[in-house]
Amino acid sequence: MVSGEPPLTQHLQDQGAGGGFQETKQRTHTPITIDKTPVERVNSFKFLCVHISEDLTWSTHTDAVLKKANQRLFFLRWLRKFGMSPIILKTFYTFTIESILTGCINAWFGNSTAGNRKALKRVVRTASHIVVGELPSLQDIYTRQCIRKARRIISDSSHPSHRLLSLLPSGRRLRSIRSRTSRLRDSFFPQAIRLMNSMPHTALYHQQFNTELYIHTAYYTFSSAVVCMVICKLFLQFLEHAPKNFTHQGTCAVVM
Repeated sequence: MVSGEPPLTQHLQDQGAGGGFQETKQRTHTPITIDKTPVERVNSFKFLCVHISEDLTWSTHTDAVLKKANQRLFFLRWLRKFGMSPIILKTFYTFTIESILTGCINAWFGNSTAGNRKALKRVVRTASHIVVGELPSLQDIYTRQCIRKARRIISDSSHPSHRLLSLLPSGRRLRSIRSRTSRLRDSFFPQAIRLMNSMPHTALYHQQFNTELYIHTAYYTFSSAVVCMVICKLFLQFLEHAPKNFTHQGTCAVVM
């Protein structure tokens, strides 16, 4: 008797694989414990004023940033009603609103969505209308911060990420990082490398030259100090073992 079910379905039922599919769907990971205390799994957590989500998106962080920025826009409007000058309004915006919008911007702005960036730009545009003046865009601040951070890493050979920003044999460009996903391509290091390579090679050369000059200057200063200490120590030992009839003038003559 031939069954009406397909051979594959009949085979899976005979092997008991149907229940295996259900078990695979309901599989749970073993909880992580620290000092025999299970670690609670959450959708997002806050670390150094940055909200990190489990799916590595930045919508939660941008929502929190927008909430704080909109609260401070209220006070900016009141300052304008009180007749404060544009300089004071811009200073208040820089220290209370822009500092929130650009906090750890190197870590999250590159991978933020177009909707998130549009909402952030709306806050800057609203603040510029209140201040009655042009304010720096978040994209310009992000570019400037990336270049500044990359230069600090290049100049610090002890930085853990120093090897990621290495020069090519030509000495004019940084070595690019291969990325297969947009998440890696839009992260800090690939973005910083592209920004540094887009600059004139003379700027990168001067940065490297200044770093090497600082290292050599520090080395020779330290070496000179060590040599002076050794000479002074030898001179003191010479004075201790000098003959008693050796006068001060004679000592000066010998030294000269």
